[in-house]
Amino acid sequence: MGYDESVFKRAVDSYGSDMQQIVCVEELSELIQALCKEMRPHRRNMLVCRKQDILSIAEELSDVEIML
Repeated sequence: MGYDESVFKRAVDSYGSDMQQIVCVEELSELIQALCKEMRPHRRNMLVCRKQDILSIAEELSDVEIML
């Protein structure tokens, strides 16, 4: 996937590099939380929860990709 560096530059210019790093760490921790939740044994046996967990992981992964 190609990235437009001007988008990154505008984000840093608008919000500052420190804020971009903070938000990136926040998004990464949300992904970690979603992954840990899906790994819980009692949730893995519940099909509805598993589907919700996988959708949550996909959403958080998308947010992390945007920040990276």
